[in-house]
Amino acid sequence: MKCYTIGVDYGTDSARAVLVDASDGSIAASAVSPYARWAEGRWCDPLSQQFRQHPLDYIECLEAVLREVVAAGPEPKAIKAISVDTTGSTVCFTDSEGMPLSLHSSFADDPDAMFILWKDHTGTAEAEEFTAAGARYTPNYICQSGNHYSAECTWAKVLHVLRTNPSVRREAYAFVDECDFITNLLTGCRSFADMKWGHCIPAAKQLWNKDWGGYPPESFFAEIDPLLPPVLRMVPQVNYPCSEAAGTLCPEWAARVGLGEGVVVGVGNCDAHSGAVGAAIAAREAGAAVFLVAPRAYLGEDRAGTFQLKRLPSDDPNDPAYAVNRRRFLVDYERAIPRLREAQRCIGCGRCAPHCPQSIDTPAMLRK
Repeated sequence: MKCYTIGVDYGTDSARAVLVDASDGSIAASAVSPYARWAEGRWCDPLSQQFRQHPLDYIECLEAVLREVVAAGPEPKAIKAISVDTTGSTVCFTDSEGMPLSLHSSFADDPDAMFILWKDHTGTAEAEEFTAAGARYTPNYICQSGNHYSAECTWAKVLHVLRTNPSVRREAYAFVDECDFITNLLTGCRSFADMKWGHCIPAAKQLWNKDWGGYPPESFFAEIDPLLPPVLRMVPQVNYPCSEAAGTLCPEWAARVGLGEGVVVGVGNCDAHSGAVGAAIAAREAGAAVFLVAPRAYLGEDRAGTFQLKRLPSDDPNDPAYAVNRRRFLVDYERAIPRLREAQRCIGCGRCAPHCPQSIDTPAMLRK
């Protein structure tokens, strides 16, 4: 009997799901469900760059797309797994069970108790404080994003709400990003001690790095604002790659969407990162040579560790296959890009270096 998996993607405007034949990757069914409250423009103010989404939009759309693809597919028992990716950092303050405060009646219409969408820039001033603080430390804890912390990252959003909304600050136990909330919802996890957060958001948006033992020290956060360390202590200090299971589908959601309780639920991931890996795989399957430009051969768990990217033997300049792959890449490059737009050579001027978000000295890398 064939096996199928379900992939759920949460975008800015809607949730989408695909039912995939695990034997060949073909799509057996798909579904889309727009966020009803978001479509009405509720709790958003473009002038102040405030963009909030209610968790009920996520929950209702999750049920809708799952029910649709399950109904359109084969026998439900043939569906073995569900994985989720979402926008990020799209973060929300929660109670002690990891449920958004906006699911409580007292916070139902409070934008600060809802998910703060990735493109919400209300924490711009707070982001600049993180950037400035990072520059005072060695290592610079903001180095993974070019020594600049964005308002689209978690801690800037968290600090802004902690400072401006006393009610949320008083009632919040911790916070959760959208991808982890959805996996917790599906598995029925209601304890921060048992949550399996994905590695993607902590590494890319929350300053988590294996090289310095996880998150920066509490002193770093306290220097920015004493409101931060108590929240930091509540969130999981360990995270997991999206290749691992977060758990299995809980009885409530199994009944809601028509699946068995043994369906595996994968650890959550960030949509852009899933898309990047998918694009690379598609390009490789089409015959292209995919190159990863990085300051070191193995990125480990610090930045792209969700995917544990490593150099393959054929990526070693001393391996005979390296020359073949390099030549194939250059030929494909020449065919794909108009001659007038091609870079003919690197002259070592260094003008590209200040614009690289990863602070890579490209001329130096090329010399190597």
